[in-house]
Order: sequence, then structure tokens, then C-alpha cells
Amino acid sequence: MSPSSHASLWLTVAVTIAAMLVLAGCNGYGHRQFQTGPPVDDWFDVEVDDFGQLWHSEQQSAALDRIKASIAETNTIVVAFAHGWHHNAHTDNQNRTEFKKAVEQVRATLAAPAYIAAREGLGAGKSVRVIGIYLGWRGRSLPGLLDYATFWGRKAAAERVGQGAVREFVLRLNEIYKEANAKDSPRFMGLVFLGHSFGGQVLHRATASVFEDDLVRRDQTIARVMALGAGQERRLAEIPPVSSVGDLVILINPALEAMQFNRIHDLYRQRSYPLTQTPVLTVFSGEADTARQRLFPIGRWFSSLLRPPFRDQRQRDEWLLALGEAEHQRTHTLELNADATPIEWDPQRYCEQVVPMDFTNPRTNVGGALLAPDPRAPHIPYSPVLVAYSGQEIIGAHSGIWEPSFRNFLVDYVALIEGKRLCLRAIAIRALTQRLPNR
Repeated sequence: MSPSSHASLWLTVAVTIAAMLVLAGCNGYGHRQFQTGPPVDDWFDVEVDDFGQLWHSEQQSAALDRIKASIAETNTIVVAFAHGWHHNAHTDNQNRTEFKKAVEQVRATLAAPAYIAAREGLGAGKSVRVIGIYLGWRGRSLPGLLDYATFWGRKAAAERVGQGAVREFVLRLNEIYKEANAKDSPRFMGLVFLGHSFGGQVLHRATASVFEDDLVRRDQTIARVMALGAGQERRLAEIPPVSSVGDLVILINPALEAMQFNRIHDLYRQRSYPLTQTPVLTVFSGEADTARQRLFPIGRWFSSLLRPPFRDQRQRDEWLLALGEAEHQRTHTLELNADATPIEWDPQRYCEQVVPMDFTNPRTNVGGALLAPDPRAPHIPYSPVLVAYSGQEIIGAHSGIWEPSFRNFLVDYVALIEGKRLCLRAIAIRALTQRLPNR
């Protein structure tokens, strides 16, 4: 091929890429609110436009008002999900329908006799209401296969969404959560966030600064306690656990670069944690996720052309690889474990069983799977952060998050964490009541 032919070919490629980028960034395909009717039962859609603003504030208000009313009536658990690339809030969207099934599974799990008996034993009552919230945004901006040309546009949109109205909504939910659980009432509120693919980018943008701030404050608190000298061990035990946005933020096959996570990674690994600490940020990635393993680095490579040279291989990996694919950030493995015998829960001794559990190393069958420390990484007992890598039999491909094997594990894992947090809260209320004078 002649030099002029080479030049023409590369010019054609460049023009084609530029045209796709312009089209992906400027068209109005799919840029609308999909759910305009009133909410049904305990399901809410909260939709955000491409600029990170709510389509209609009534969606947010309806969800928040329902949650406040529910807290006044009964135990309440809120599960919110941010979808990823190629998806939106259309009624028939696969992510929306599958998330509805997951919410129903949470309801069924918490209605099991062991959980009912445990709530009764703690004085919280039998009932629990599970509220599902679907965080919809413009994850699909071109029809069909053309949507694969929108990587850069959709990643930038996910960052805007996470910094905009979704962040405000998440923080409002968190304030309701903190207020509800600060009361000396046996009733409780649980709050769990899940984000998949670019939805993981949305949630990370919305929540990361909260984790970072709390880890820095904890670092400063520990330094002050260490300076006191005498009684260090007792005082260290009294330092509260790292707090979360709600109970737990879960990122599944997240499509954000590992570099965005490195500050949290460096902060949380510096310290040890008490038995009362539960995970507050977990990342689950699948080894069969070729989209993040191949396409994501290509997209990031183009972005690197406009950046200074990398200092070292670690920095290069953190810039090019998706969170979960950088091996030095991984902490755990997740594998099928169907043959192991699950824990036999005794409703009368539920708190005795669940409170000592270290969810960084459960040592038992959880929903048919085994979560175990990665032997190549230093294990931090009771760590607030986990980055787990899964075999393809658990999470199949990039969108395999709805496989029964992973959903069963996740529902049971979250239910156990919520159970431990409920027990710890009940124990703290009981201790406070015993210290107060008779009224």
C-alpha cells in the first residue's frame, strides 16, 4: 500500500471516529423521562437527565416521603440500584425488571422464620418493609450496536450524574438513615446502594468523598488516642467503626478506572478495625467480564494520549484498568461452594452467632458461595472495604450480575450484614437504657 493510501485510510478512520463521537455526544436519542406515572407499591424510579439534573423533583420527593412514612410505621430497608451502559428506565429494560426480582428476593429472605424470630427477640417486631429505588439515567444514547461507540460520552455522563442530582439524593437518603437509627427505638432502617458498570461510576462519584473523609477523620482520631499513652488498647476499642453511606455500597463490574479508587485503597489499608466493623464498600468483579478487560483499557488508552507519561507500571495500570482488574487492589476471591453446609441459625441466639462474624472471611457457605481472602493480598480482619474477584460460574460476563448464583450470594450476604448491624444497634440501645436514670 502506498504512503498516500495509508494516509487516506488513517484519515478515514479518524473522521469516522470523530463523527461517531460527535453523534454520540450531541444526539437526543433516549434523552427523556421514561416513568411518568405514580409510583406503584414500594417501588420508585428516580430519573436524571444527561446534565445530572432530576427530570422531575416529584420522583425524588415521592420516594423520600414514602421512606419517612414507612420508618414511622415499621422496620424499613431501602435498596437502590444505579444501572449501567446500554440501559435506562424504560419499563421493559432488563436491568429494571431484574432489579425488581432482586428486591422481591430480599423481601422473601427477610420473611424467613429465622429473621422474623431474630427481629422479635430484639424487640423490633415481626414486619419489615423493603423499598426498591431504581436510579435511571441515559445509559443508552444510540440505537442497537451503534451504542458501543458511546463509551466516552456515557462515561462522562455517568460522572456528571454522580456529581449532580444523584449525589444529592444519596446524601438525603443518608441523612434520613442516620436520623432514623439515632433514635432509641427498636425499629431500624437499612440502606443499601448497588451500582453496575457505569452505574458503579455514578455511585462512586456520589459516595467516595464520604468514605475518604471518614477514613481521614478516623486516622486523626487514632493518632490522638495513641498520643494519650496509658490505656491505649481500651481507648482504641472505643473508637467507632468507619461509617458508610447507608449500611453498604456495592459496586458490581464497575466501569471506572482503578485510579479513582486508589485514595480509598491507600487509606483503609493503614489501620486495623474492631469486631463491630462491617463492610461499607464492596466491589465484585467477574473474570469473564471481557468488556472491562478489553474494551475499557482501549477507551482509557485514547484518553492517556492527552496525559503526561506515567511514573511507573502501577500508575499506568490504575489509569488503564477498571476497578477490580488491577491485581494490587484485590483483596478477596468469590467461588461457588454449593457443597458446604450453611450456618444453622438459632433465633434465640441469633446475635450471639452473627455479631462475632467477620464478613471479610465468613468461613461458611453464604448463598451457595464462599468469599475468602485472596492469598496474594494481606488480609485485614473486619475491613470496611473488600475488592473481590469472582469465577465465571458466579458472575458470567459483564452483564451476568443477575445470574441466580451471584444474586443468591449477594442477597444472603447483605442480609447477614444487616442482621449484624441490627444486633449491634440493639445492644447499644440496651446498654444506653441501662445507664440512664429512671424516668
